Formats: sequence, C-alpha cells, structure tokens
Amino acid sequence: MKNLKLSYIFIIALTLLSSCQCYGSNLKNSYMQDLKAVSKIDGNGNNKLFTLIRATSTELEKDWSKELAQELARVFNELLNVNENFFLVELIEPVVQKRSKEFLPILNKALSKKNNKLYKEMLEMDKREEKYGNG
Repeated sequence: MKNLKLSYIFIIALTLLSSCQCYGSNLKNSYMQDLKAVSKIDGNGNNKLFTLIRATSTELEKDWSKELAQELARVFNELLNVNENFFLVELIEPVVQKRSKEFLPILNKALSKKNNKLYKEMLEMDKREEKYGNG
C-alpha cells in the first residue's frame, strides 16, 4: 500500500514536471511567433510591443534560447529606429543582467551602428537616473 502511494506521488510529480516543461516551450514558441510578426513598427511602438519585449527578456533570463535572443535583438533594433527614449533599455534589462555573456554579443551584432551608439548612450542615461534621480 505504501509503495502504491509513493508510485502515485511519483507519477503525479513527473506529470506536473513535464507539463511545466511543455508550457515553457509553448511560451517560447509564442514569443518567437509574435516577434517574427514584427516587421515594421508604427509610431514609437506601443504597450503591447513593450510588454512582448519585456516578457521575452524575462523568459530568456530564465530559459535561454539563442534563436529567441536573436529575434528579440532584431525587434529591439527596429524599435530603436523609431523610438529613442532611454527607458527602452529597461525592457531588455532582465536578460542583459542575467545572461550578458550570451546576449550582449547577439545584441551588438543585431544593432545597427547608429543604434549601437544610441543604446550605449541610453545605458549611461539610465545609470545616471538610477544614481541621481530624474530631476
């Protein structure tokens, strides 16, 4: 009887574990599909795009995928073409802080020369604001 209960617990644990792995994979696929759909950004971008970039960055922080990182970097470059607000660096902050060794080379390769310079300036502005405030 005791072994039977342990078997049930073990089976339930394996089922839950595999469902969590599938969920993470589906989430990555969903982010990839949404990012690939971005070909041109209208205006300065929108909250839906900002949320997608932040959520993808957070997902990459937890579960690394080179392909998803490349797509995120491509879309971030497109966003910098239309919006130069320094708060945008905060959107990719989770993956930059946690996976800088893997992500920064991909980001640097994806950013145009102009946007690479802009990104570095934005980082400096963000650091100044954190240190001194925005006043």
